[in-house]
Amino acid sequence: MTDLKRLNALLPPELKPFLEKASALGFIPVLVGGAVRDLLLGATAISDWDFELHHKTGSDSLWSKLQHQLKENYQILPQPHGIVKAQLGKELEFEFALPRVETYPAKDIYAHSDFTSKPVFNLSFEQASQRRDFTLNAIGAALVNNHWELWDPLHGVTALQARE
Repeated sequence: MTDLKRLNALLPPELKPFLEKASALGFIPVLVGGAVRDLLLGATAISDWDFELHHKTGSDSLWSKLQHQLKENYQILPQPHGIVKAQLGKELEFEFALPRVETYPAKDIYAHSDFTSKPVFNLSFEQASQRRDFTLNAIGAALVNNHWELWDPLHGVTALQARE
C-alpha cells in the first residue's frame, strides 16, 4: 500500500514545470490530501493535485520568485490563507501553499473559514500535519531529489489499512 512508484505515471506532464521550478528554488513539493489517499488505495487517476511546499529556511522573496516564475507556465490565482491556485487552461488546475499555523478564536460555532493563518517556511511536515482534519489527510508524498517519498508522521497509512 505504501508504493509510490505509480505516482510518476499518474502525474500530468503539465505539472512538471511547477515541480522543477519549486525544487530548483529549494522547496520540497509534498503532495497532500485526497490524492495521496487515493493513490495508496490503488486509484488509476488523480484529479485533486494539492501541494504543500516545504523549505529549510525560506523567505518571502523566494516565495514571490517562485510565483513569478510559475506565471510563465500557468495562470496564478492567490486564494485565502496563502493558498495559490494555478491553472493551465481547462486541462489542469492545482493548488500549492506554504506550511502554516492556524489560530482559531474562541467561539461556540465555527464556520469553515473561521481562522487566521500564518505561513511558516521551516515548519516540519509533522508540525504542519497537526492542523489537518483527518489522519488520512496528514499523509504526504514528497518529491525529494527527483523521487517520491512517503511522509506519514501521524500514521495515516495504518488508519487507512484498518478501514479496508
